[in-house]
Amino acid sequence: MEPFLKQITGHLYRRYGKELSSLTIVFPNRRPAIFFRKYLSEFITAPVWMPRTLTINELMEDLSSLIPADEVTLITTLYEIYKKEKKTGETLDNFYYWGEVMLSDFDDIDKYLVNASDLFKNLSMLKSFEGIFDYLTPEQIEAIRTYWNHFNSEHRSRHKEEFIEVWNIMSVVYNKYRKQLKEQGIGYPGMIFREAAENTELPNGRRYVFAGFNALNKCEHKLFSRLKKNGQAIFFWDYDELYIKDKAYESGLFLRGNIRDFPPETIPGYEFNRLTHTEKHIECIAVPSVTGQAALLPVLLKDIETSSDTAIVLADESLLTAVLSAIPDTISELNITMGYPLHLTPIYSFIDALTDLQRNARKTNSGIWFWHKQVLKLINHQYLRLLYPEKTQQINAAINRDNIIYVNQSMLGDLNKEAPLFISLNDTKELPSYLLLILQAIARHIQGDRHSETAEYLFHTVKGLNRYKDIIEKSRFNLSTESQYRLLMKILKTIRIPFSGEPLKGLQVIGLMETRLLDFNRIILLSANEGTLPKTSVTPSYIPYNLRSGFGLPTIEHQDAIFAYYFYRLLQGAKHCTLIYGTATEATQRLGMSRYLYQLKYDEYFTLHEKQVVFTINTAQKRSISINRDTTTEEKLAVYCNAGNEYLSASALNTFLNCKLRFYFRYISQMNEPDQVTEDIDPATLGNLLHHAMYNIYREAGNKTITAGWINKTAGNTTLLYEAVDQAFHEIFFNNTKNEQTIAGRNIIIREVLIKYLKIILTKDEQYTPFTILSTEEKLIATIPINNKKIKIGGRIDRIDKKENIIRIVDYKTGEVKNKIKTIESLFERGTKRNTIVLQMLLYGWLYNEQFKTSGNPVIPVIYPVRQLIEESFNGKLILDKQEINNFSDIAGIYTQCLTELLTELFDSTQPYTQTDDLTECANCAYTRICRR
Repeated sequence: MEPFLKQITGHLYRRYGKELSSLTIVFPNRRPAIFFRKYLSEFITAPVWMPRTLTINELMEDLSSLIPADEVTLITTLYEIYKKEKKTGETLDNFYYWGEVMLSDFDDIDKYLVNASDLFKNLSMLKSFEGIFDYLTPEQIEAIRTYWNHFNSEHRSRHKEEFIEVWNIMSVVYNKYRKQLKEQGIGYPGMIFREAAENTELPNGRRYVFAGFNALNKCEHKLFSRLKKNGQAIFFWDYDELYIKDKAYESGLFLRGNIRDFPPETIPGYEFNRLTHTEKHIECIAVPSVTGQAALLPVLLKDIETSSDTAIVLADESLLTAVLSAIPDTISELNITMGYPLHLTPIYSFIDALTDLQRNARKTNSGIWFWHKQVLKLINHQYLRLLYPEKTQQINAAINRDNIIYVNQSMLGDLNKEAPLFISLNDTKELPSYLLLILQAIARHIQGDRHSETAEYLFHTVKGLNRYKDIIEKSRFNLSTESQYRLLMKILKTIRIPFSGEPLKGLQVIGLMETRLLDFNRIILLSANEGTLPKTSVTPSYIPYNLRSGFGLPTIEHQDAIFAYYFYRLLQGAKHCTLIYGTATEATQRLGMSRYLYQLKYDEYFTLHEKQVVFTINTAQKRSISINRDTTTEEKLAVYCNAGNEYLSASALNTFLNCKLRFYFRYISQMNEPDQVTEDIDPATLGNLLHHAMYNIYREAGNKTITAGWINKTAGNTTLLYEAVDQAFHEIFFNNTKNEQTIAGRNIIIREVLIKYLKIILTKDEQYTPFTILSTEEKLIATIPINNKKIKIGGRIDRIDKKENIIRIVDYKTGEVKNKIKTIESLFERGTKRNTIVLQMLLYGWLYNEQFKTSGNPVIPVIYPVRQLIEESFNGKLILDKQEINNFSDIAGIYTQCLTELLTELFDSTQPYTQTDDLTECANCAYTRICRR
């Protein structure tokens, strides 16, 4: 059977022929007009004047003296009136959302011809409703009475009082708002509809054809009635007898009344029974996820070429991106009816990054500073890389390498050549011009088809920016800086970018509302889920449900009936229907089959073929990684035997004991973790800061006797302590960067913690005085013979001091430390919880012994864990099997033997580098992505 719209077109042509131009064809939306003209071209055999085609909105605008205003103008005008009546200091950006809600309510009030003065009466104080609503039915009056009875209580809640406060001004706001808009000759859709419906002068001699309508608002109903009475209207209703005759189907709720009030013109030979008298194959497919639905498209479309008889219908339009990505390359022609939201495009994120940069720019005597995260976000954006491909990479590397938290404008000067990007605006009113200059620079670099979508994004963004600029310049109220930024992003968020395409060719990707009056042989409906089809969310409104129901405004039941009609009408003309829904739990909602699919399933007129897609997820087998040694690895290891500065540290030896493969990655392949800016101090950095601050305090005291008086004087010199810490920050945390860096945020607290740690260490040192500092931060290197090789071992020791004839090797620790071990051998055993700190301290003792074999003095490794130093009994010595180690020489033999065995294994060319069996070691490993553990 031919599409219903084609039947209408043929009927009108046969009846009116060359008089077609006297008709005005009115559709619910634009798309049917395109198909109407196509069908008409197939019928005509000689030139004729085309009839005028309009949407219902365009017809209402024709019959009204008002011009549609854009949303921003409507909201800002409403804000001015609301602010004055409410006497509130609420900002525009905070009002914007509620302004949209209020505007939507006013739109409904006008479209449904509601008496706003009656609606917005404060009826909570009235004892009787008699005589107020004579024009309403008893059921409507009862709904209103039920609602307001909740407010008769003497003890109202705060929320009820706030509601009444707003409610009491709504009528005044509504009337003043309409009056001000009318004086400007503009209006919102409902206002235009109301004026058109109440317009007593209708065009004479013109006949209107209304086709494809369903739920009529009161304005449409009033206009249709007047045109029908004047003999100026012809009606065609797109329906099926199944849901018209059986009132159990909510899909026919509105059409049953429409057919009664506005009988349709008969199309000879056309039967309204396509749902039950046309052969249909309806399959229903359950998919485990929302986005997984799009993944089915290549399979469903494999036998389809560029056919306009096939439509992918999106009940949830947010799936558009996933759908476009899934359509196979074999589909060469494609038409998309939906606009793409600007906020999902790269241009929106780019402007968002630019506004963030400006909001947080800081001006000081030393210049303009930007927070590193906002700078990195911008220089890593695809549009800035388009302008400066090399320079952005260089600056990115420098910021991460030097840990630059606040970036000075001077560092970014080369990125201001094409447009003044990294500047600080003097006034937020300069923001539109600032952004437009940058977008113009991007536009100059766009060439070829590859960037055609970017050009489209830019065009619509520039339009939005110009609109915003106009509002800011003409604004009669002061907007705060923050309000201006947020208002801009809200304006851009409302923009939708239309897709170009040939509407009559190719695969159709279409929204559910756009399918009205269109028929396709094959449909693929996505997101046929309860909650999406129909939408269960209630549109936000100031007007409560009972009042909506009482005054005949649309409610959730109204919305459900509309969606039911869309669904069944979509199935009418299709021979093959694929209905897909998700089954998994997504965020806060449980996905499941739409109620309409259940209706099909249990309806005697339909056969539903149910399928379920199961995604088999096979986790990849974790192959154990083993790297055999070769000439290259041996050459890399050889650096620890050659002359030079390379040596094996305690950290390297502990790494090899923990995981040989990790040792390979870190010390053989030298795969270092990428640099990254760190704002917060991690434990390792905190330790380095403490070490360096203590070095700054003791570095001038070499070979001097440290007395209690010297320590007291030093600990009491607050300026000296802060200088020691600040210097440590500059050299360790800020990596000696030339840019001016300041300690800020939580690092100020870390700074105070470090001062406290310094005082704790100095207090502990005071108890040990007098002693002499031999060295601080000294690097010791010694060799050990292994298989005719001399292996270099080394380490940087925090402090070496001497008291009488005792040498102490001191290491500062910021975390809690266990200083006890059972045996020396346990330090070198794999598969056990080894004490890596004790291994390190004994290695330092071994290094000192090897370096100064002739000293003959007792050498004692000592740990200074700051948190434990406050304990009077804690002396920091290592404990072996419950005995303090008072001289490294006592255990030097067994330690050297264990160290030799470890190094022999490390340099054994037959031993591969393998993964550890202890998975706890993988928890904080930098190379887990390689091992997939």
